[in-house]
Amino acid sequence: MRETGYGSAVKTTVTPVQTDQVEADQQIITRVLAGHREDFSTLIARYSDALYRHALGMTGSPDVAEDILKCLSLKHTNIWPR
Repeated sequence: MRETGYGSAVKTTVTPVQTDQVEADQQIITRVLAGHREDFSTLIARYSDALYRHALGMTGSPDVAEDILKCLSLKHTNIWPR
């Protein structure tokens, strides 16, 4: 196997802002799991751009990616047990 030498040059860093975001997301997830289903929409709103880009990359179609995001937004309340 060929050594590239990139391992020592590439560093993964987590900024304080990223840490705060992860903690905020974890608090929302904890609330959702505790029964506050409406808080799930906060995560959908926060990550809608990334979700759209991911769906677009998987499908190659802006229309289908948009439909996937709409379905996720509409169905998010139906995934929780009543």
